[in-house]
Amino acid sequence: FTGGSIYIGAHYGDWLIPAAKLAGKRAARVAIIADSRTTPKFRRLIAERNLSGLAIIDASASAIDLALAIKSYIDRDYAVCFLGDRIRQQGEHIAANFLGEAAPFSPGPFAVARLLQRPLYFFSCRRTSRTAHGRDSVRCVELWNGQGETSQAELLQRYVSTLEAQVRVEGRRVEARLL
Repeated sequence: FTGGSIYIGAHYGDWLIPAAKLAGKRAARVAIIADSRTTPKFRRLIAERNLSGLAIIDASASAIDLALAIKSYIDRDYAVCFLGDRIRQQGEHIAANFLGEAAPFSPGPFAVARLLQRPLYFFSCRRTSRTAHGRDSVRCVELWNGQGETSQAELLQRYVSTLEAQVRVEGRRVEARLL
């Protein structure tokens, strides 16, 4: 993780645990956007493991409080992590074609990256074996380096294309294992 950057994943695979591991080893300071009302188990895990390098920014806060909190963490050189497929309740969304159908996505990560001129990365983690001690395959792709002009729509399309490609590749791997 690079401090001061924006990372965007999806509810696909598990990228919160590797982020917690990195923060726990003090390799990076990481702030995760999460709704405090729906993540009590994850919050307990963080407390139990004393992961002081990992912070949670409450997504249920008002839009202005959330924006100020994100900026505060970015200014303190934290890597800020979003789930791009999560939409705030009654919040605005932007649509993109995903796996052949229109799908809603949160504008938040793209707006933050553009407004603050910070690099934006796609991040995911997949378990490569089914054992309890299996290896994790981490993927990080730069979607934008934070410099120059780009549109929110362009950043969304880069994110969706990267996520869609990974889902398709993983689907082919699952099909191959089943044959």
